[in-house]
Amino acid sequence: MRVFQYSCRKGKIRTFFLFMTVVLIGICRFSEYRNASAAQEAPPTVYRESPQLNRLVEAGKLPAVDERLPLSPALVQPFERIGTYGGTWTRAIRRNRDHASFIRVVGYENLMRWDPLWINAIPNIAKRYEVNEEATRYTFYLRKGMRWSDGHPFTADDILFWYEDVLLNRELTPSIPAWLASGAKPVEVEKLDDFAVVFSFEVPNGLFPMNLAAPWGAEPTEYPFHYLKRFHPRHNADGIDKLVSRAGLGVWTELFRKKAGIDIDHPSRWQNPELPRLHAWALKTVYSPEADEVVAERNPYYWKVDPAGNQLPYIDRIRYRVFDEKSQLDEMVKNGELDMQTRHISQKTLKELGRERTFSLVSSFSNTAVVSLNLTHPDPAMRKLFQDKNFRIGLSYAIDRKKIVTEVFDGDGEPYQAAPKPESPFYHERLAHQYTEYNPVLAFEHLDKAGCVKRDAEGFRLGPGGERISLTLDVIDFLSMLEVARFIPEHWNVAGIRTRLNVMEREAFYEKKAANLHDAAMWVGDGGIEVLLEPRWYFPSSRIESNYAIPWARWYHDRDDPLGEPPPEIVRRQMRLYNQILATADRKKQFSLMSEILDIAAEQFYAVGISTPPLRYGVLNPGFHNVPTFIPHSWTYPHPAPTNPCQFFMDEE
Repeated sequence: MRVFQYSCRKGKIRTFFLFMTVVLIGICRFSEYRNASAAQEAPPTVYRESPQLNRLVEAGKLPAVDERLPLSPALVQPFERIGTYGGTWTRAIRRNRDHASFIRVVGYENLMRWDPLWINAIPNIAKRYEVNEEATRYTFYLRKGMRWSDGHPFTADDILFWYEDVLLNRELTPSIPAWLASGAKPVEVEKLDDFAVVFSFEVPNGLFPMNLAAPWGAEPTEYPFHYLKRFHPRHNADGIDKLVSRAGLGVWTELFRKKAGIDIDHPSRWQNPELPRLHAWALKTVYSPEADEVVAERNPYYWKVDPAGNQLPYIDRIRYRVFDEKSQLDEMVKNGELDMQTRHISQKTLKELGRERTFSLVSSFSNTAVVSLNLTHPDPAMRKLFQDKNFRIGLSYAIDRKKIVTEVFDGDGEPYQAAPKPESPFYHERLAHQYTEYNPVLAFEHLDKAGCVKRDAEGFRLGPGGERISLTLDVIDFLSMLEVARFIPEHWNVAGIRTRLNVMEREAFYEKKAANLHDAAMWVGDGGIEVLLEPRWYFPSSRIESNYAIPWARWYHDRDDPLGEPPPEIVRRQMRLYNQILATADRKKQFSLMSEILDIAAEQFYAVGISTPPLRYGVLNPGFHNVPTFIPHSWTYPHPAPTNPCQFFMDEE
């Protein structure tokens, strides 16, 4: 996937040169990284470890470093230089539903991973892999001697356990994720020997390596068989009931999920510090609503080394400080209490501080904020109104995007819809720029066409039944969305559509969407670059994030989903086209099919975008090293994890 292909088009010259300046600096600094993959399987033969672990070895509490590493450790090329051991990396995390903060630093070790430049998916836990010409059979060769964080060997049995006892178990996995299915069947996983597994698909699955490199691709390597088997009835038929009863739970699936780190009441994979992991740092405390601090410590069996033979990570521990309000986080930033972080960081606060040492984030988002009217609203009258394209067009014309860009982003950005970015090969001019002009005349004209002609005494438009049209826009305080959202009620009220802003906690926001109870919701514009893997705004592909029609997306993934709903035929056509993309490894065919999906998306105009995102910057304190000059900003590329945080280090300057 070549991410940074940029087209210089009219009106984008300033953005282009700013972007290219950052990229060129980064590429120069990344020259060693480019060569790292070639040397990846030629690590040193003499290994060293942190003084912290060496003391445990000398005390007889830990095997020697040579015995803890696999026969072929993964080689990581440091960004700046070989690091030094020690230190505590201080970060911050929201109190509720912020488990992505872990994934982005300590939770990204998949069979495949993105290279730091986000150009290719490369082997990671897998030492290497092979694929047949039809892209239906993928063989992964594991690292002999690799171990979980408790010292137990990691083998093909762990992947087979995930496949047979988690993925194919309907109680644990009611529906197979789309990326793990092909044709009408789920993937088949076969163990060739202790260190080789085959993933086979009924029809070609050309996106499979990229999906394995994405955050959701972690699943096959998240379930240690030796630890979890006693909590599964297939492997502990005689003892499982006693364990469930002893834990005070009702069914075995609750116990299994808790032991696998998943808390149903507080959605997270980080609820069990005893769970063995393959990550550079392993959590020692629980991320729960009651926690004020979460700590992760060095994994003594981590399987990566630097070119000098030093076992990684360099940093001893990571300390997450839990915050409730953004003001608390702002104070941490102002006081220099965070060492390196991008998530939740206020760009306004960074600008006020004028920090000299920082790094740039090049966003993959197409948009700063996307407003989704609920096209599957439970109220028939609201549903009919929201599904009227004229209504959506009218509201789009009613937004003064240039004012938002000026006041929120200091003029950095341009009016834009939810569409692929100009640097993407899927750039779509019509989808990107239609209805982005601030034009009250056209706004009124289209709202009238939608049947909203009559008004009440206060000037608000009335529906066909004579009732005032009133809607609520749900938003959370994330990135710059809340700042943008504050303008929307003002602009839409002027157009005669009574709009109320509802600021929510993240968990409540997702619960409301999942229940299909929202009028309108705001989220950022994912999929501006990784179009094939993240098409949520181009057709209802995500049952969690396609906010304009979540029931349609649920139907797409599972026809038997009780919360699903069959979409109109034109939407089903997009779904069939995307299924064809999944079923081919031919890049030209994938491009052609995706282009047709985008043509339909432009015609349907599902959601309303605001503006292109500006460059963002991260906190970087003096003494924290090996952070790249620029880092792609995306969920699919869960920054900064693909840059190998295990090679970050700290010293006193």
